[in-house]
Amino acid sequence: MRFTKKIFLALAASALAACGGNEMYNSDIFCYFTYNTSIHNTGLLWAALQPGNYGEFVFVSAPVAGGVRYVVAQNSSGQTDRVAITTATETRLTYSLGANDGLIIGRTTDGQLVAYDRQCPNCSRENNLYRYSLSFKSNGQAVHCATCKRDYDLNNLGNSNGGGRKLDQYLVSYNGAVLIVHNKQ
Repeated sequence: MRFTKKIFLALAASALAACGGNEMYNSDIFCYFTYNTSIHNTGLLWAALQPGNYGEFVFVSAPVAGGVRYVVAQNSSGQTDRVAITTATETRLTYSLGANDGLIIGRTTDGQLVAYDRQCPNCSRENNLYRYSLSFKSNGQAVHCATCKRDYDLNNLGNSNGGGRKLDQYLVSYNGAVLIVHNKQ
């Protein structure tokens, strides 16, 4: 237990250092997600993390099926892949992927790695509910809320074309092997 706690603290410290005091963080919704691309070095999430894949975003969830946790990624074309999380280290982790267990992860057109909550921040706050999932616009560079009809620009800090709140954004770091998405809670 002590060793696992030390690993977590070291990873969290490196994530905070890598973020360099990310001023764009704005979410008060609990989030903790980690993914080791040195173990899982294929798939849509891995591709979205790679330097040079600018403007590529994926929806990420982590459901459990048959007692096994999966990391599921879906791109704007609708392609989906599932990766079983089965190593001893990975199975000890507890994931919380934001408001409704969904993230949007990718690199902006200027190369910045970002992680947003997949909930519409305006509808969920107005109605005190977390059930307003966003969908990709056809170009994959924005997401859309079917309820309030707002579009959110993934390359522009999640700002909305209809005013109001921008997407909830989490701290994110990736050292070429381990992705960590979290907030300060």
